[in-house]
Amino acid sequence: MTLQLETEEFGCSLAAYMMQRKMPSWQSCILKPMPFLLCALVPDGLEDEAQAAAAAGLPVVRFLFDLSSDLPRITSEPVSTSLPCLGIHRGYMLSDKRYRALFDYFQAHGIRMVATPDQYESVHYYPNAYPKLAALSPRATWVQVDAPDAVCESMFFEALMEVKSWGCKYVLLKDYVKSAKDQAQRFLKVPVDCDLAELCCELVHVRGRRFYRGVVIKEHVELRHYFARGCPRTNEWRLFFAGGRCIAIMPNSFQDTHAAHVPDEVLDWAQASASCLNSPYLTIDVAESCNGGWFCLEAGDGGVSGPAPGQDLIEHWAALQQCFSKVEP
Repeated sequence: MTLQLETEEFGCSLAAYMMQRKMPSWQSCILKPMPFLLCALVPDGLEDEAQAAAAAGLPVVRFLFDLSSDLPRITSEPVSTSLPCLGIHRGYMLSDKRYRALFDYFQAHGIRMVATPDQYESVHYYPNAYPKLAALSPRATWVQVDAPDAVCESMFFEALMEVKSWGCKYVLLKDYVKSAKDQAQRFLKVPVDCDLAELCCELVHVRGRRFYRGVVIKEHVELRHYFARGCPRTNEWRLFFAGGRCIAIMPNSFQDTHAAHVPDEVLDWAQASASCLNSPYLTIDVAESCNGGWFCLEAGDGGVSGPAPGQDLIEHWAALQQCFSKVEP
């Protein structure tokens, strides 16, 4: 079977980037018969992902987490095959506990997920990935919060002493996975001389049930803005890596085409960093600062990283199919 894909403009031209570095292209690839079955694992509610995976030629297994038991269960027809199965998951963000439950569940049903629970945690939680990203990342420190209901200001005093030694004016507060920008902008640029310990506790409470594991305090970096679609837009990009190579370079903040593209040296750094991170499918987000430099925002598990605005999901699933078609389950 020959799979033909339309070429899309990726802003910095992914096709040209791959050609310059002699990276394999999936624009015209021959998929050889595999000694195992590759399938897509998509939760109920994400119809666009399920339809794109099916259009790329992958059998799709749908699932959800049961509200009463908080355990996953398959909701679609089971895959009928005598071959071993390898599952590519794209879905909602999951805690490490839920991801492990999902991995074990599919393993019991004969499907091994591409990323193990340990690999998921290695990029999903900011402190785990930070050592491999530090060269292009703002300074950061963090405090694990095992019991969010019992969080108190004294837990953060040591970390705040480190922050004050940096000599910066502002920091950003987030948990180990997400910022609270959809709930409160006040955590995105916090003066160092304010009551940071109190704000760290407040962040934990604001995040509530969506709080992930601990509080990260990062040096604030002012982003460059471009006027687009009637308002200022930052210049953020999402880079997808699968099977050790870059498969998508996507503008990720609704910026227009006149915004600067990710420089080659930043792409090379991201490729090297992705190779060092213990994950077969991940994202690295980068952004342009107000002085024209570039820095790393964060890494993430590819399976719970949403598509960039306007990203072609069929092309993405086809790229995943090619990357993992030779990985033994």
